[in-house]
Amino acid sequence: MRALVIDDSAAPSIRLVPIPDQPGECLIRVRMAGICGTDLEILRGYAGFTGIPGHEFVGIVERAPARAASWIGRAWSARSTLDAGRADPVATACGSTARTGRSSAFAAIGRLREYLSLPPENLHSVPDALGDEQAVFVEPVAAACRSSSRCRSGSPPGPRSSAMAAWRC
Repeated sequence: MRALVIDDSAAPSIRLVPIPDQPGECLIRVRMAGICGTDLEILRGYAGFTGIPGHEFVGIVERAPARAASWIGRAWSARSTLDAGRADPVATACGSTARTGRSSAFAAIGRLREYLSLPPENLHSVPDALGDEQAVFVEPVAAACRSSSRCRSGSPPGPRSSAMAAWRC
């Protein structure tokens, strides 16, 4: 499959990488992936990132474990954090040494590729009425809502805190 890979020079290139095959996970064909501020910062050398960037996507489940078999053929998005310590073998093969964690999952599980392998617990169903162009924003909108709800300024979260959270996604 093809993936966007960032190397040590922060230069992006399209490379052929193996299709992920993680036991007990869903294989997802990415239909659309978003590019956010973090991805643009990665191109400028942010955190010395190497590997496959991206954490916003919408895709179709093509293969699933028995507990999620009914999800095959349906559109899904996913939150950007995974269980701590999980490494993506495809990203590792591309030079990324990052492991998943609360805020760095995008480093290990980049979505700018044709296929993903993710645990069913991380997936969120996309309603049929929602197009790919809207569904790709599920993750950044969720991050903005969560960040704005964590505001500790003493005033209720508002558009300004949500906009700041969306920019930081």
